[in-house]
Amino acid sequence: MSVRLRYSDGESVDQARSLKQASAVDPVVLELALGLYQRLFTRRVSLHAIGLTLSHFAHGAAEQGALFDEREAGRRAALCEALDRVRGSYGHGAVVSGRALHLKGRVNEDRYGFVLRTPSLTK
Repeated sequence: MSVRLRYSDGESVDQARSLKQASAVDPVVLELALGLYQRLFTRRVSLHAIGLTLSHFAHGAAEQGALFDEREAGRRAALCEALDRVRGSYGHGAVVSGRALHLKGRVNEDRYGFVLRTPSLTK
């Protein structure tokens, strides 16, 4: 994991650490990220950007958990509404799901998202 801070005056700092062992638990990763952030943010200058890079993923048997459980249906609805507003302002292709991220730069796009060719449906 790598954390990079860019200050408003143009100066930047970064630092990287590795987990001792692979973890599928978000709090472990978040704790490491926050620790790096706290070590790096030492100046009394406002931040312009914060970058977080995760790499060297390991395949495991752990399944990804649900983003929202059934008790948080209101939060899910609010997220969907927010996505709809962003897509309404900037086009459907402004927000891409993680599953489709590998298509960015490889498949043509327009305001409505990816332009897919389906020869079997073309007359």
